[in-house]
Amino acid sequence: MEDAIHVDCWQHLERFGIRSLTGEACAYGMRVLCDVTERGHDILLDYLGLPPHTTPLPSWNPRIGDEPAVACFMLHPSQLLPIAEFIMRRKGALAIMIRNKTTVVGLFSETKVKTYEEFVEDNPEMATIWEVRRCYSVGPSIGSRNVHQFSGRIA
Repeated sequence: MEDAIHVDCWQHLERFGIRSLTGEACAYGMRVLCDVTERGHDILLDYLGLPPHTTPLPSWNPRIGDEPAVACFMLHPSQLLPIAEFIMRRKGALAIMIRNKTTVVGLFSETKVKTYEEFVEDNPEMATIWEVRRCYSVGPSIGSRNVHQFSGRIA
């Protein structure tokens, strides 16, 4: 597994099965049409909190790289970084680095996390540019949804 995964543009999400196509598809000019593979489909349904059997519209193109495209979604451009952070957490990142609210870096080794934390600590001026967010589990969960402690229901 990689020590770090860097995302600062839609093209960086293609490795997770999400390919941005065009902003011309939105009647309001505010969303980007994205084709998704099965993996991207599962990620976005989980991110949006939708049931796994939800059926979005068919994909615009037949493939994303070597994989078949299975559906398409319309996403606001501001969702790039939250989706990237969600993917990193889902993949088991130990920490997330946010740079100037334009870049997400998922850190997957304790060595890499400590390197970044020490860098920010040794360079206080960087604290306004880089933010380190450690990822902690807060309790029992099913997928990305917590289990309510009192009722046992999935939130």
